[in-house]
Amino acid sequence: MTFKTLFADLQIYALFLAAGFLLREYVPLFRKLFLPASVLGGLVALIGSQQVMGIWTIPASFKQFSGELIVLIVCSTLLGVKVDKERLYSYMDFFCQANFDRFGQIAFGILIGMALRMIWKDLPAGWGIMAFTAFLGGHGNSATYGGIMKELGYGTDYTDLGMILSTIGLVIAVVFGTAIVNRGVRKGWATYMPADAALKSTDERGLIPKAERKPLGMTLVYNSSVNNLAFQFILLMISIFLGKTLCVNLAKVAPLFKALPNTFYGVFGAIIMNLLLHLCKADGYVERKTCNNLANFAMELLVLTSIASLNIKVLTSYWIPILIMSALISLFVYFVCFWYNKRIAEREWFEKAIYHFGNATGATPTAMLLLRMVDTESQSMVLEAAGACNGASKIITSWIPAVLPVMVMSNPWLSVWMNLALMMGFFALGWVLFRKKVRALGR
Repeated sequence: MTFKTLFADLQIYALFLAAGFLLREYVPLFRKLFLPASVLGGLVALIGSQQVMGIWTIPASFKQFSGELIVLIVCSTLLGVKVDKERLYSYMDFFCQANFDRFGQIAFGILIGMALRMIWKDLPAGWGIMAFTAFLGGHGNSATYGGIMKELGYGTDYTDLGMILSTIGLVIAVVFGTAIVNRGVRKGWATYMPADAALKSTDERGLIPKAERKPLGMTLVYNSSVNNLAFQFILLMISIFLGKTLCVNLAKVAPLFKALPNTFYGVFGAIIMNLLLHLCKADGYVERKTCNNLANFAMELLVLTSIASLNIKVLTSYWIPILIMSALISLFVYFVCFWYNKRIAEREWFEKAIYHFGNATGATPTAMLLLRMVDTESQSMVLEAAGACNGASKIITSWIPAVLPVMVMSNPWLSVWMNLALMMGFFALGWVLFRKKVRALGR
């Protein structure tokens, strides 16, 4: 891919985003559903693409956008953020929720897989592991675990099953996630989108009145030296470069870092840059509002291109057990997000729940899509919590890719009981730490 072809692909992206904007402007139903232009544009692109109607061809680069843009988004959310007791407290309940769900998905996926294999005997042994890799990991993770199962000599069906489950998970995340967002907003659960404001937004179209217009950011350095937007972009890019350099070099001596996703370039980079700026007493050079707007711009790109390039070609083999597995895992995720999380998250419980629902059934882009519906100005700490908790979770889950596939095939019941124990451990940790305080709030 050359910059010339990328520039041409961005022009195509702009056409689809414009189509989504016009649909939202002139079709009231889409505003009532709180669907942003990036989602509508992505759906237009997908429906008319080579996968469905064949009217146009989606550029191959669209599939590559999310992997890189997520690094910029995560770095933008952490750069210049001062971690305090309140933030750590907010991170911890998200950490408990995420790992309660993670180990529960592993345990129930294996258990449901074994039960369904008693009826559909030609299902591959241990196929239930693919539910966790697909719903909490997405297509990329399914391909990784499918490759591991193939290398171990267990066959090639695992990748196909993982891809089917991943696709179903994305549909569940978008369709049911959007319905949950609408219900939550109307019930007043959203912290940054009160029900009255949300209902008012369904009538918002055209230009914003002059009195209500807001600046995109503040100028911190003289434009005669460098453009302020470019300066914030410089800080972000250098941060990502530092994070990538650190991860690449650590991977040479510590195998754990080889398994880290690119997202951590942004996490570690932001941490390093924050430390450097603090040591140089230059914290004031980060303009959070501009960084948030850069993250929001990247998110528009990420959401549209991710939806436009969804793989909807799924195999129809084993469709009944696959649907049963998908339904049961989704119900468990719903329980974790909207029963358990509601009772342990003191702040922004709905934002945390809807983000994790999108992530635990679909992928990071769908999680961000749902979060964007209820936090349009990126005011919540959810992305910060997700980034911080993913880093901590990597430490306690680094054994999974190497150990779990072999364990599932050799002793599935041990896999079930071990992961159930870990699941209940995180359930209890969150309950003990936070339940009393949240109960006092009436939840």
